[in-house]
Amino acid sequence: MVEKKEAEISQPKNSNRIECEKQEEIDKILINLPSDVLNSILLRLPIWDIMKTTVLSKDWRYKWATISEFVFDSAYIQYRCKSTEAVTWDNIKNLVNRFLLNHSDALIEKFKLTAHINPNNSDLCQWLHFLSKNGVKEFLLDNLNYLGGPFELPSSLYSFEKLSSLELKNFTIKLPLAFEGFKFLASLHLTFISIDDDTLENLISSCPILQRLTLYDICGLSHLRIHGPNLKYLKVHYSKFENVSFENSAQLRTIDIWLMFSENISNLLSALGRASGLESLSLHGHFLLPLEIPHPVEERLHHVTELHTHCVNFKRLHVVEGFLSLLCRFPNLEEFHFSVENTNDHNYIVEFVEDQSASYISFQQLQAVTMGYYIHMAAGLEFLKVLLPRAPMLEKVTIIRSVENNIPEKELGKIFGRLKQVSPGIKFIYQSRGMPISYIF
Repeated sequence: MVEKKEAEISQPKNSNRIECEKQEEIDKILINLPSDVLNSILLRLPIWDIMKTTVLSKDWRYKWATISEFVFDSAYIQYRCKSTEAVTWDNIKNLVNRFLLNHSDALIEKFKLTAHINPNNSDLCQWLHFLSKNGVKEFLLDNLNYLGGPFELPSSLYSFEKLSSLELKNFTIKLPLAFEGFKFLASLHLTFISIDDDTLENLISSCPILQRLTLYDICGLSHLRIHGPNLKYLKVHYSKFENVSFENSAQLRTIDIWLMFSENISNLLSALGRASGLESLSLHGHFLLPLEIPHPVEERLHHVTELHTHCVNFKRLHVVEGFLSLLCRFPNLEEFHFSVENTNDHNYIVEFVEDQSASYISFQQLQAVTMGYYIHMAAGLEFLKVLLPRAPMLEKVTIIRSVENNIPEKELGKIFGRLKQVSPGIKFIYQSRGMPISYIF
């Protein structure tokens, strides 16, 4: 019995010793890894988990502080910790300070902070001042404190010399007089930002190699002026303005605009004509007005080959007229994507086409059409009947339902059979959410 007990006692001791030896071997392997490999491994972990590596061993105590990126999302941390209490500013401050203090001699290439930021706190000013001297290339600051409204950013942000990507959310932007621009900035993303016309124009024009610009819910604008010689992509959603103009933007290839209910941007199409390199255009929201059918030459955007229009309401006569008028301005379309609002009323389309000559509608280059809908597609189908015979190069029409399909295959066959009678050489594809296969007719 005594011998058995001794064996039982010695077994866990041996087991612990083996585990310790294995851990030491692992530590040796990890410690001896090249710094760039170790940095790459750590960067695949959330910052909260990276911090936990300090308990692995004495050698790991400060390994986390050598990483070149800091990404902190307070909402995500709260979720991961399954905490009912929000992450406090003191928690954030301590974490950021520890990180920055241990990077006095190391570059920080990426810094992203998403948190409820205190506008009266000096910590943010100190952090930005430190980071401005540290070669940061990618910077994101997302202020979750929406109740207090946007507040002005510290001026030290505008002295970042090596920024290539900048994303700001829920702030007020006022450029300092000494602002010399972001010479290496290629991507600028502004969300819930308060800024005036001149400041935004100055900011854009002071980024000579800017290629991507996203403006989401911007307030304070009257005239949106885009001046970007290297700008290739522009996205403007939910931002209120009365006029828009494009100057020195010959490289602009893609524009995506979402207009609000109250907006009437009368010069939008003529302004788009100044973007001579434009190839792909997306229009969302209430962009359709009772536009006059253009002169065969006037205000045509010959360079646009891809058009996306969303939420077209064929239940209103002026929308039908405006939509057809809009399409006439893009004679060289190769791809056309549109979605229709949920209506089964298609009488306005039929009446409008019957009452007026539709000879002005012609798409000699159109090759592919995609129609999206929610429940009722009758109005969209009637529009396709108008479009199909006027597109001699059309090869494929795809119809996508945004909810699960409840139309029997036999009924689909009848629907697309009627379309086939209009254009027998076109391939029709039907898809819907949750459908593992597509119907091809």
